[in-house]
Formats: sequence, structure tokens, C-alpha cells
Amino acid sequence: MRQLDEPNVSGTVLCHNIPETSGVYFVTDAEGNVLYVGSTSCLRRRIAYLEAHVRDSSSGGYTHDASDPLIRLQAAGVEAKVHWIESSKNKTLERGLRAKYSPPWNRN
Repeated sequence: MRQLDEPNVSGTVLCHNIPETSGVYFVTDAEGNVLYVGSTSCLRRRIAYLEAHVRDSSSGGYTHDASDPLIRLQAAGVEAKVHWIESSKNKTLERGLRAKYSPPWNRN
């Protein structure tokens, strides 16, 4: 197998090994301020979906509540991070964490 040898590579991202289980995920800024809290039945799929900034052409908007503000944050040059907690009681945990953090990107 050959190693990558391309001097014009513009950037690199780490492909995380995210579990394929239910849980709660957070988007934070570089300082750790919680911007968004969500829950899902498959962390791997949801986090990949969020990071892809999928746009729904039929509705004319982003298909995930956090995608639009995340793109604006990154366009301003601010780093964002995604964190997760595995949990079978993801909805209950999400409600408690939203109440605890009052994240600005969540629609209440």
C-alpha cells in the first residue's frame, strides 16, 4: 500500500470511530460552551449527518436543526466539537441536559 504523497492537500479530518448505539450528542465551541444537545437511536449515523451539513432541497433548508448555525460558526473561523454519551434512555437524558445547559441552537 502506498502512502499519500500529494503536496496540495487542502485539509485533513479525523474519521472518528463513533458507536452505532443510541445516545445524546452535544455540539460545543472550542472553549466547551454547549451550543446544541440532541438525541438519536444511532450516534454514528446522526453525527455523520450533522457533520455533512446536509441540505434538503425540497424544503430549501438544512435537514438538521444544528447544521445552519454550525456552518455559520465554521465560516467565521470558529472551531466546533461534537461529543456524545451512549445511553438507552436518550430522550430522558436529552431533556435533562437541555434544561441544564439551555443551548442556544436548540429550538425550545
